[in-house]
Amino acid sequence: MTIFSTNSTLSLASKVRIESMQTVVPIKPTDPINSGRISVSPQNLDSSILGRRFHVILCYNKASDEDSGWLMAGWIKESLSIALCELPILAGRLRVQDSEDGDRDLQIILNDSGVRLVEARVEMKLADFLDLEEKKEAQGEVVFWEDVLEQNQLQFSPLFYVQVTNFSCGGYSIGISCSLLLADPFALTGFLKRWANEHNSLLSKLDAPKTPLCYLPKLRNLGSSKALLRS
Repeated sequence: MTIFSTNSTLSLASKVRIESMQTVVPIKPTDPINSGRISVSPQNLDSSILGRRFHVILCYNKASDEDSGWLMAGWIKESLSIALCELPILAGRLRVQDSEDGDRDLQIILNDSGVRLVEARVEMKLADFLDLEEKKEAQGEVVFWEDVLEQNQLQFSPLFYVQVTNFSCGGYSIGISCSLLLADPFALTGFLKRWANEHNSLLSKLDAPKTPLCYLPKLRNLGSSKALLRS
């Protein structure tokens, strides 16, 4: 039996390369009047609260010659834009607002700033990734998240991320991160189910194209790209 040490995780971190970072917005504009207050005082808002998030990792073997994480990411951008219309809070941003009574409130603004869709690749087989002993550290490399460290960064900081990571064997993973200030695990699970239904409905249409509009290999040559190493 092979034991993978922490060094194996560090090796994985050095191999994960981000090929693109895109923004997905709801397919229909959201009425900002529905923006709401979050029951956390700005005075108590620190990095420990801003960094709390819910992670989901889904792993898939290559199902056919045409199947790939690149193809999946393209379809995700289309289906997610539809699903976000049902829960546009995921595409919103946090804001500290002065209230009428003189206090400061933390609000979520439904401004359709969007969620982040990250496409990445790693020179490792999916089976080897699943066999890693240091699971927690390794999983962190396939679920993208950027901490919000200061309140003045709130309006620019996404609170929902999707990372599609392509493995060398053709398999891929979908990593999802959501701030717990937006939704609890139960609400997010319900959204994921509705999103899956939209995704399947989109692919089942008889007149659907073979490749999505936002298909990265169609836009540029991955072999010649200068991808960014994830730090």
